[in-house]
Amino acid sequence: MNIEKVVFNKINKSYQGFKMLDAFLFDDDFKKFKSINLRIENIAQLQELIKIVKQCKNHNLIAFKEILKNLEDDLLFYKKALSAYFKDFENMKNFINESFEKIFIVAYKENKDFILTSNEELPLFIKNTKQKEKQFSLLEKSEVLTSLLNLISSTNKTKLNLDLKNNFEIISTLVEIINLI
Repeated sequence: MNIEKVVFNKINKSYQGFKMLDAFLFDDDFKKFKSINLRIENIAQLQELIKIVKQCKNHNLIAFKEILKNLEDDLLFYKKALSAYFKDFENMKNFINESFEKIFIVAYKENKDFILTSNEELPLFIKNTKQKEKQFSLLEKSEVLTSLLNLISSTNKTKLNLDLKNNFEIISTLVEIINLI
């Protein structure tokens, strides 16, 4: 399976979840899009889906605020991944490196006090990874991200853990992309 298929599989998984909400069927654009597009198969459809998700966020249904924010973040990430893939391999490597750094930088910045003072496994892992991040090859980045996925699946519900769980799909997609390269 190539990178494009992996990314579109992830996009369609998110899209199916969004369609299952049925909370936005009052939105005419979403109803029309849903009836025409059973799957997302190209960038134009993805762009339209991102526009619809942004529009649905404006309906201000508080119960879905976090879900829509995460969905929008995921879809924008997938769009960037596809753009990097279509441009060239060097752009793809840069995209992977930036995404890898962003995951750890954001987790570290938003939870700095907790990470610096905690002796728990996840904060120590983030701290050690942050200190060594410039030294990782693509294969090592895949291993680090896989370890991170395992840790966030098995640890307590701290703010750090919840922040990282919100990026679970992105992290798992990155691992799959790196493994394909």
